[in-house]
Amino acid sequence: PTLTDADFPITTAPSGSGTLNEIARDTSPVPGYWAMSTVPDGYQLQHRYRLTQAVADPSSTGDPSSTAGTTGGSATAKTIDVDSYVDVYVNGTNTIIVHQGPTSAEPSTETSGADVTSTALGTVHIASGVRGTAASAHPTAPAGWFVHVTGTVPRADLQSAVNSMTSS
Repeated sequence: PTLTDADFPITTAPSGSGTLNEIARDTSPVPGYWAMSTVPDGYQLQHRYRLTQAVADPSSTGDPSSTAGTTGGSATAKTIDVDSYVDVYVNGTNTIIVHQGPTSAEPSTETSGADVTSTALGTVHIASGVRGTAASAHPTAPAGWFVHVTGTVPRADLQSAVNSMTSS
């Protein structure tokens, strides 16, 4: 069958994980935004999203005066909304997805794999698994930022895409 984006609308993030909103693809949403300077042959930037998640407020000290409320007599830690960003590159049925943002919103990553050096991003951890190949980095700028790149591409192709990334 012939399928289009309209057949698979993304209107919300999975339950409990935040809100997902499509944003303009033609501008960087924040200073220091990482993007591929050279998109791999056949790929195009299909979507850009802002993912807003509630995360533990780093200024919370754990004492009762720093709580948002109580549930059943126990303190509930304060949370704040944190934005991260997702770029979706598509080539037919293959994808390369770049997820980036403050480390407070960083998802867990594959642990097996190898560390490689990227000129722009520094040390990058690359791992392959049943869901594809994933690379994760913590560049020096912006400070406290993560960049995860995942794809349904061979490891060498994903590493090439990572090596082409530049910051705005």
